[in-house]
Amino acid sequence: MSKDLDEYKRLMDKLAGLASSCVTAKKIRNEQTFLFDGEKRHYEILLSLNAEQRTAVADLLDEARSGGIHDALVLFEDNDCGLVSNGIKLPKQPFGTQSFYDFVGRLHGDEWPDAT
Repeated sequence: MSKDLDEYKRLMDKLAGLASSCVTAKKIRNEQTFLFDGEKRHYEILLSLNAEQRTAVADLLDEARSGGIHDALVLFEDNDCGLVSNGIKLPKQPFGTQSFYDFVGRLHGDEWPDAT
């Protein structure tokens, strides 16, 4: 496998990992104290929620985070922006699909297909 394809996969896998690592969502799920002023204003509301409701709010935050990453990849694709990671120019659509499609596949745990 080529170095640029390996780097493409690494980047998509890393973005998928970032999509499910929203710190605020984790705090909500775990009933952790909010430390920043912007978070404190929501603290009382979040404390009034039961565990199922907190999980639903945290899920929405995770979905918004992954949606933002997806939207950025769509923007890059629509504007024909090439991706570079660690100084390596990444291949465009190495699997015959757009980068945002590959990202969504990684979010859902799909295996990497063979390169085209």
